[in-house]
Amino acid sequence: MPYSLSHRRAARTTGAWLLVVAGLVAGLSTGCRAQGQPSLKDEFRKLLIGGRQPSPLNPEVVSTMDVEMNRVERVRFTPEPGHDAVALIYRPKAEGKYPAIVVQHFLGGTKEEMKPLIGPLAQKGFVVAAIDGRYRGDRKNGKDLQTAMLESLRSGKGHPFLLDTAYDVTRLIDYLQSRPDVDPTRIGMTGVSEGGIITWMVAAADDRVKVAAPVIGVTAFGTALQKVEAVEAQAKAGAFSTLIAEYGKDIGEKDPAKVLRAAWDKLVPGMLDRFDAPHLVPLIAPRALLISSHELDELFPLDGAKLVVDAARARYKEGNAEDRLQHRVSPGLTHAQLDFFEFLSVAAWLERWLKMPEPGN
Repeated sequence: MPYSLSHRRAARTTGAWLLVVAGLVAGLSTGCRAQGQPSLKDEFRKLLIGGRQPSPLNPEVVSTMDVEMNRVERVRFTPEPGHDAVALIYRPKAEGKYPAIVVQHFLGGTKEEMKPLIGPLAQKGFVVAAIDGRYRGDRKNGKDLQTAMLESLRSGKGHPFLLDTAYDVTRLIDYLQSRPDVDPTRIGMTGVSEGGIITWMVAAADDRVKVAAPVIGVTAFGTALQKVEAVEAQAKAGAFSTLIAEYGKDIGEKDPAKVLRAAWDKLVPGMLDRFDAPHLVPLIAPRALLISSHELDELFPLDGAKLVVDAARARYKEGNAEDRLQHRVSPGLTHAQLDFFEFLSVAAWLERWLKMPEPGN
């Protein structure tokens, strides 16, 4: 059967998603009854799923073309009704069953800007997938992210910053697992900046992510947003400058630090305390985790990243999996500065752990 026709069968698998969600809900309720209270992972999963109702993915191949050694597809699917996404898929030309990697872009970017990483990963023998975050790229739907965030802050509805896109990534994983060219047991994820945050969020909530490599997306945010430098840097960021000014007027507050914290508390409830990185990132253990930081990062301070790594290291040590955790720091670099070797390290980490035989095999 030609490869493109296999997507017709993929649509039939969407019923499996209904069973997955039903099982998750049942598991949550069972866990609550058995232990008296939900675990931190259960609580975060509940926040991530919220009141969303599972829907068919309805994957449809929009285009297929060959680019050098890779086959490139664009596949439209429906993570949530009213929020379609087009997945950019790179895969080796040769037929086979490959490990898969999700790549998530930075705050001001789109999936297209991640091609310099996506293409080389596919050439190493991976199916690599990327989608735009909500209200970015081909998902603007008539509004940008900042407008969507302001609407959410004013209405109290929705989570357009981080959580909605993280949920969409879990649906992208559903789609990847339905593909005949993907090994559903070997899925990894990496992302840069905002994409790094989404990487560890998804990995903490979804055990199907076997390897995670967040790049400049890890720090203790509750601590970071108390620092003058971090708040000033966030206030100057394109996606937050107008939001801080407008939402400050709404709540009658002129202090950017207080406005920013108030906005984060509503947009991503709990992220500055119980769902902060020092609490969620350790939940990824014992799966392989590479955290990449920049020494002079003004948005994601290194001292906060070290707090997260220390918390994670304790969990990995408990599970005798210390070799599966690594923290790489690029010396002398601020947040937006590039380190070519950083991405080589990410590629090597993904290749090492996604292609390594499971114990006993």
